[in-house]
Amino acid sequence: MPIKVVDLHHHAVAAGSTPEKLAATRSFYSDLLGLRDDDGRPEFGISGNWYYTGKRGRAQVHIVGVDPMPQGGPEDPPNPLETHLALGVEDLDDARRTLEEEGCTFIFLPGDRGVGNDQIFLRDPMGHMIELHEAGQCRCNAEELPREQVGSDPGDSRAE
Repeated sequence: MPIKVVDLHHHAVAAGSTPEKLAATRSFYSDLLGLRDDDGRPEFGISGNWYYTGKRGRAQVHIVGVDPMPQGGPEDPPNPLETHLALGVEDLDDARRTLEEEGCTFIFLPGDRGVGNDQIFLRDPMGHMIELHEAGQCRCNAEELPREQVGSDPGDSRAE
């Protein structure tokens, strides 16, 4: 049975490991592109920012304070710090069972290790990094968060 993907949650990009590169990347996404900062990003030992996209904040761009890494191949172990696409799934336990049944290589990171929600990382056949996590269990969709966790913004449609 296929995994039930319900949302595109975030796209993570390497922002560089120096303060100057991180500042330039932050400025690009906030000042130039006008994305709204998610000031509720948990502290988990890696510099960066999470930015909501669109008027309603239904997905994010995560900038990660690491230097860009070469993309691994499909046979390389998953690496959560690589640039990756994150998808929300209906049920992460079901997704994990499906991956195990199909013999897919993946790593599972429990939420208590930092970001607050369980994650699975795997590679597609071309080596691109994919993250799966359960929809409604993360900060990626502002519409799923209580107002006090999001704050208000003139562009936030929920401020009405």
